[in-house]
Amino acid sequence: MNYDEIHERANDAIAGIIDYIRALQNPDGSFGSLSSPSVSDFSSSIPYVTTFFASSISLFLSSILSQPLDFPAAPARSRALTIIENISSFLNRERSEAWSFNYYRRSGGGTSSFYADDLDDTSLALAALYRERPTLFSGEVMASIAKMLIAQERQPGGPYRTWVAPLSPASRLPLSPDPAVNANIGYFLAQCNVHAEGLDAYLKEIIRTEQFSSPFYPAPCHLIYFLSRYACARGSEAAILNALKKAALQRLHAAAAAGPPSLAVLESSMLVSAISWCGCSEEIPHAALDLILGAAEAAAWRPEAFCIDPLREGTRRYAGSPSLTACAAGEALALFMSAHSRHSSQNTDDAFPSFILRCKAIARKQFPHASKQLSQTVSHLIEAASDAALPRASLELQAIFTRLGRAMQKEMFEQLMLAALYGWIAYSVYDDLLDGEAVSALLPPANLFLSKSSTIYGSLAARHSSARLRDFFAEQMAATASAEVEEIGERSMDGPAASSWMPQIIFSSEHYYRSASRSAGYLIAPLSQMLIAGYPPHTPEFDGAEAILTHYLIGRQIHDDAHDWEDDLARGHITGVLALLLKNYRERYPAKPPRSMQDALGTLRELFWMETIEGVDALIRAHIASARQARSSVGIFNEAFMEIELSALEEHSLTSVAERNRIAAFLSCF
Repeated sequence: MNYDEIHERANDAIAGIIDYIRALQNPDGSFGSLSSPSVSDFSSSIPYVTTFFASSISLFLSSILSQPLDFPAAPARSRALTIIENISSFLNRERSEAWSFNYYRRSGGGTSSFYADDLDDTSLALAALYRERPTLFSGEVMASIAKMLIAQERQPGGPYRTWVAPLSPASRLPLSPDPAVNANIGYFLAQCNVHAEGLDAYLKEIIRTEQFSSPFYPAPCHLIYFLSRYACARGSEAAILNALKKAALQRLHAAAAAGPPSLAVLESSMLVSAISWCGCSEEIPHAALDLILGAAEAAAWRPEAFCIDPLREGTRRYAGSPSLTACAAGEALALFMSAHSRHSSQNTDDAFPSFILRCKAIARKQFPHASKQLSQTVSHLIEAASDAALPRASLELQAIFTRLGRAMQKEMFEQLMLAALYGWIAYSVYDDLLDGEAVSALLPPANLFLSKSSTIYGSLAARHSSARLRDFFAEQMAATASAEVEEIGERSMDGPAASSWMPQIIFSSEHYYRSASRSAGYLIAPLSQMLIAGYPPHTPEFDGAEAILTHYLIGRQIHDDAHDWEDDLARGHITGVLALLLKNYRERYPAKPPRSMQDALGTLRELFWMETIEGVDALIRAHIASARQARSSVGIFNEAFMEIELSALEEHSLTSVAERNRIAAFLSCF
């Protein structure tokens, strides 16, 4: 079974699953579940309506629709969105005033008296609502949720106990923190960009020691699924993802080797999803995919145990439903296809991430005479270089010039990208050394990278027989060095302008234009392409490209300075953002100069979020607008040029202001 066959079958399967789910949704937006005394036989089950199944189905469907795939097609996608919207309406009616949820439906003759409200059902319902109706989560709502979590934390920052209301020991319900419940709490918090250090430490230990059991779920695969979803949303380190991937693969391969009934649709689907989240779709056994696809094609959806119900007459019961099994299968297929697409894209020539990988692979072979220790350091620096090391603009310009018949030869273009990569690595080390974030042992390899970069630029100028290109390289490198020197002088609080730890420094906009010159690795490559394509300085095309890139770099630098202002303050480095914050402080508190930085830190934090962030956002958006205006004034650039970077920067800025507004409302409730 090849990828194209799986793709075609998965497309049809997911569309069929959406139609199947739609037919089973209740008029109020809920879904039924079945409670059985047997983990595998649901013939003697009792029907209930739970928030848990509605929340889970909503999250499954949202996961399907959020994958970068060419399916489901528009009609099926629209039907899925309608299902999710109906679930959201149902869940919004089920919440308490404190935003907690019960396992069972409260409205319409529910049976919520069986259970107290709990953080498992609450976190899943909140996650489902947050994905579809984020505007519900005002500062007041987040404050209410925070109070609920704080009341149940075993220690500050988690982990958290399960039950929202106090329980008596006679209830026979588990009272200690549960890994599945905390994984689902962690998933909701990750969606909100909230970091709970105690919770994360607790879940890391659960994963490290493979404690994949819970009194609320029937099998380890459920825990692995919830933990993988949390770890993916949290952006956990590779070691955590690898541990979860290993655990999921072991169980899936064992089940595939044993065959039915060990290879069940629901458990296979959860394990396929977990493995795909951990980035290892190529190791998924085809037997598991064939089982899921076969069930979809036959519409043979059976209820399988998804969670453990409350005791009834002293008997343990298991909850499942055909609709949940089908939806979990749909998510597994979508995640597998998405993960496979990401893996395959590493072999394509036109994808930016794959281009970076190829440049890094070439770069690792360019230092044959280095000693073993230096070679290891060089390889580490190459691997550690982020995607920002290479300008996406260069790849976009190469496509534009290919269309215009002015593109560089492939080998020459790759050499230019290597020079940009080496320059970026060198100046990253220099910056880290200035900030006290790198050891001096990295200075020799940084110098080696800079030498390599300069050599390539000189070689390219010679090959192109262009004195103008040679002079341009020299001017850019000199401008970069000058900007570094000025940066050292202007940022330090130890100079003559610093009468105290809070110096009277006012940054002009010129500072950020000079700081853009420090990003030689980003500017030189695309502007060199402009020169080689026949657009020298002072032509509308060259000046337009330079303006677009410069405004983007300034906006990004302001954004980075806003993110790092506390670290910069602690190191004594004055940036434009920090200068603006200190200016706001003096204007707001002219008669209360603080004795020390520590005395002022709390006030500075509040002032930054309540006031300075507005000015920062306005500056960033002004430079984004200027970049787009420069782009529109040059005929060879279409609206897609640099738009990925500009849109991402704009979204980060808007998110910061929205977060500020939510924090303000949140704090007002305490």
